[in-house]
Amino acid sequence: VRYDDDIGRMNTLFKFYLQSWVISGIAATGIIILIGYMLSRLTNVIHRGFPISFFAVLLLVLMIYPVFSIYPRVSDRFSQTIFTIDGLEYAKHAIHVERDEMLVLDSDRKMIEWLNRSVSGTPVILEATGDQYRWNGRVSSYTGFPTVLGWPWHQMQQKPYLHLNIMNRSTDIKNIYSSSNLDVKRRLIDKYQIDLIVWGDIEAIYYGRESLNSLDKMYGMGMLDKIYSTDRNIVYKTTDY
Repeated sequence: VRYDDDIGRMNTLFKFYLQSWVISGIAATGIIILIGYMLSRLTNVIHRGFPISFFAVLLLVLMIYPVFSIYPRVSDRFSQTIFTIDGLEYAKHAIHVERDEMLVLDSDRKMIEWLNRSVSGTPVILEATGDQYRWNGRVSSYTGFPTVLGWPWHQMQQKPYLHLNIMNRSTDIKNIYSSSNLDVKRRLIDKYQIDLIVWGDIEAIYYGRESLNSLDKMYGMGMLDKIYSTDRNIVYKTTDY
């Protein structure tokens, strides 16, 4: 049984696979006790301790992996290993590579935390869009604010009938950042009812650092307001110009 249009049963297997392991793990506890009890009944008094000893050793061996694997796994991804429930703590030290350029994520972290503290409601934001499992879409992910387009592939996979619309959104985002025609930019901003425009290192990599010049030109003409600005990140608020 699989969900129609699933990619080689990948998502169907993935979704049920996690739950099946948890349920099987719970069931295995009872099964191990029953097996141990049955073996102890079948052996004489001298060997009754063997099943318990065997399963105790097996349990210790199985516990080695989670104990010794977590630290190297986290260290392999980020510059420092940090154990916390704060989902942005890693960004204080993490360095990400996007299109062969290195990004220090701490500047984006500060911007995201400022947005969470200072902006209320659910404004529509504009940020870079690109391949899945990359740093693009980071603001909408960490704030919950709706965005024009996040990771296109997941949308196309789950909504194949909207494939053209999704591709058009990607093109429109590029035009808002890169086009020199201010009328085109304004029309697209109105089309998606964009409230906030984010610019940072990831936008510079995807759309060129000159994209900041056109946004600043809109700011100079009163079409945008700057509500957050550092040496690496800017958040613009659209106006009714």
